[in-house]
Parts: sequence; C-alpha cells; structure tokens
Amino acid sequence: MPSKPKVRFYTLRSSFGVGSGVILLCLSIVFRLIGCWGMWDDRYFFVTQIALPVLSALLFILLLLLFGRIALWTTMLPMLGGVAFFVLRAFTFDNTVHTVLCVLLYVLIAVLYIATVCNLIRTKWLLPPLFLLPFLYHVGVEDLAALRNTAQPVSFAAGMQEMSVLCIMLAMFFISMAIRKRYKDAPESAAQPEPAPVQPEPAPVQPAPAPVQPAPAPVQPAPAPLMPEPEPETTLAQPPVAEEALAEPAEAAEIVEAAAVAAAPASGGLLGKLFRRGEKAAKTEEAPEAEVVEAEVVETEAVEAEALPEEAPAEDGEAHTEESEVDTRA
Repeated sequence: MPSKPKVRFYTLRSSFGVGSGVILLCLSIVFRLIGCWGMWDDRYFFVTQIALPVLSALLFILLLLLFGRIALWTTMLPMLGGVAFFVLRAFTFDNTVHTVLCVLLYVLIAVLYIATVCNLIRTKWLLPPLFLLPFLYHVGVEDLAALRNTAQPVSFAAGMQEMSVLCIMLAMFFISMAIRKRYKDAPESAAQPEPAPVQPEPAPVQPAPAPVQPAPAPVQPAPAPLMPEPEPETTLAQPPVAEEALAEPAEAAEIVEAAAVAAAPASGGLLGKLFRRGEKAAKTEEAPEAEVVEAEVVETEAVEAEALPEEAPAEDGEAHTEESEVDTRA
C-alpha cells in the first residue's frame, strides 16, 4: 500500500492566534518582573522563578516569529524551559497530590507539543485542550478560593505571579489554535510501476466563425432618363398667298391658248410677239415641268399660226383687245 503523505505544521505571523499569543507572553514577562521585583537576592528563586520563565518567553516569541512558517520545531527548546519552570513551581505546593498531577500534566504537554511540531502526530487538536483546561481550573477553582480567603488574603506579588502564569497558559492556547497543517507528497514504492502520464484530450477545434457579410445596400431605382423637352418647331411663316395669285398661272395659260386659237388665221408678226410675251410670263409663274410643256405647246402653235393667212382688220382689233387683256392680267 502506498504510504500516506507527510504532514508539516507551521504558523503565520499575520494570524490572529500568533499575534494574541505574542502579546500575552509579553504581558507574562511584565507581570513576572513586577511580582518578583526585589526578590532576586535568593539565587535559586532568581534562576528558577525569574530568569528561566522570562528567558523562555522571550526566546519562544523570537523563534515563533522568525521560523514559525519554515521550522516550527525550533520552538520546542523554549517550550522545554517553560515546562521546567512549571515543574519546579509545582514542588512549592502544599498538597502532594496536586503537585504530582501538575507535574504529569506538564510532562504530557511537553511530549505532545514536541511530537506535533516535529510532525510525528498528524493532528494539532490535542494541544488546545491541554492549555485551556488548566487555565480554566486556575481561574475557576484556585483563584476564586484564594480571593474568598479573608483570613489569608493574597499579596500583590503573589497576584502578579499568578497573572503571569495565566497569561502563559492562554498564550499557548491561542498559538496552538493558530498552528496550520499542510501535506507533503510521500515517495512511491519501487515495486509499483509508475503510471503512464495521462495525455490531456485535445480540445475540439472550433471552426472559425464565418465573416459577417455586410447587409446589401438597398437597390436604388435608376433615375428615369431626362427626356429633352421637345423644342417647338420653328417654321418660317410663309406669307399667305392669295387664291387669286395661285390661280393666275393657270388662267394665264388658258388665256394664251385661247388667244393662240383665235389668232391662228391672222398674220404672225404682232401675234407672234404677243404670244412670246405671254409665254415668258407663264414660265416665270408655273412649275418648271409645266413651263417646259407649255413652252413646247406654245412654240408648236406659234409655228402653225405663222403658216396661216392674215385676217381682216376687225380681227386685228379683236386681237389688240385680247392682247391688252393679256397684258393687263400679266
């Protein structure tokens, strides 16, 4: 079977128990010096009742504050000095049974304390009762009985010495409560194979989150193409043409034809000239094609008229009359 992990006890300077214990030990030194003031003439009393408890308390405070966390076992030396002080003090009691019981108690406290700080005992809870019970016995039994004894009242020196003892017991109670425990890994047996190292399971690979696509911008309708405003058609206003002017070319052609027919039997001298004058007037006012056709017709008729004999003078008068009408219309 694998061995249990080792236990190591330690204290912290910042803990309440250590602080309270240090203060009470300092008070015990003060009370001891006050209660034993002027009694150092007796060398045995000075060594066992003054020097031994004072030096043990000072050394315990120093080692507890310096090495309480890394080497609490160093406090067992001043602890043995304190136990020796209490054992020597017990021999001054009048009752032998009381002396024996106190000596056994002090020895038990020394053994359990040394076994605890040396990590031989795996618990600290045996020490607090060993310090608290004697304190309660002193306060509740011995001290109350001494205060009630009016026949032999307690002296001031004896009261200060008793206060010093009570401070030591209470200080050791607080310090034993402040002791802490931690474990050390024990070496494994050589017969047992070393367990294979446990490989941690690889964490599942989380797929990378897809990049957030930006929301598409709302499609704006294409603006309607601007249609150019139709420009107003600018047409050159043509002057109105009178119906009579439009009818003039056609009437002139008819008159020329009628004159040509009437003057056909007459001589061609004067009639030919009039005919040519009317032909030129018709050409200037008709369309090009009509002018060409009319010109050909007029030329043919003129040739025929030249070939005909001259008419009577009456006819000449009529011709002159028609010629004047033609000139007037032209």
